[in-house]
Amino acid sequence: MILFLDSRSDSVMPEEKDMTSTTVLVVDDSETDRTLVTGLLTTARPEWTVLSVSAAAEGLEVLARQSITAVVADLFMPEMSGEEFLLEVCREFPFVPVMLITSLGNDEIAARSLELGAANYLPKNRLADDLVPAVDEILREIQEAAVARDVLSHLVRSQTVFRIDSDLEQIRLLLHLIRDQLQTLQRMQGHEVRQVTDAVREALMNAYTHGSQVSTQRFPAGSTADVDSALVASTGSPVIEVELSFCADRVCFSITDEGSGFDTNSFHNGVKSKTGHGFCTMRRHMDCIEFNERGNRISLTKELTPPTAV
Repeated sequence: MILFLDSRSDSVMPEEKDMTSTTVLVVDDSETDRTLVTGLLTTARPEWTVLSVSAAAEGLEVLARQSITAVVADLFMPEMSGEEFLLEVCREFPFVPVMLITSLGNDEIAARSLELGAANYLPKNRLADDLVPAVDEILREIQEAAVARDVLSHLVRSQTVFRIDSDLEQIRLLLHLIRDQLQTLQRMQGHEVRQVTDAVREALMNAYTHGSQVSTQRFPAGSTADVDSALVASTGSPVIEVELSFCADRVCFSITDEGSGFDTNSFHNGVKSKTGHGFCTMRRHMDCIEFNERGNRISLTKELTPPTAV
């Protein structure tokens, strides 16, 4: 990884949360549990402001109208579940951490919650002992992230190269890392981060699908597969190389696989077909898409709005 920092940066970054003031939002349809969680937090940390609502939709309304430091939400709620609420918060308020709590917890649910983006997971039978320390840890992570964003506000350009196995789990983890880096750079709005991440996901799935094909056959552009259902006819351990570069006016991704490539001439036809959904997503969300002659490397570019001078 190569980073170039400029201490003279005059860009105006999005307003950071005031870490001297902590507001925790509790979302739980059980009045008993809301009272318990609120009581534990206010008793241990009287300097905090603790708000509570009985439904996920109400929680989203609160997040939309005022600054919330962290959220504690029940996993199982009517109308909108805790998982659905978590996904919506991750999409619309990516810098607000959510801790999920439930009375029906197990290791599988905990793993899924963290995979979906939860900051932490806690069974309700451990609230009395572990709730406050868990929220304290989340707040420490928020402060550390704020420091990192301050450093990255001086970033002039960077270049990072990853070499991963053609493996769905490694692809998923890399996508999470890329999304987090884009969010931390704070040069795009939340919906733009999602769009760019979606485009990179499609490019990675194209590499996953075609990268393990070692025959001389060329495949139609755009015939990518879903992360959960993609099948690979692998004869070894293919590798995908991902280069991420960032400068003041653009972010670029170059994704190379070890396969025989596909016929790039079919790209413009493929984007209109059912199998061309992946390339349609890339073209819709990125400003420039380029292929090498072999068809086993795709480069995606997203132009960035120039920083506003003071």
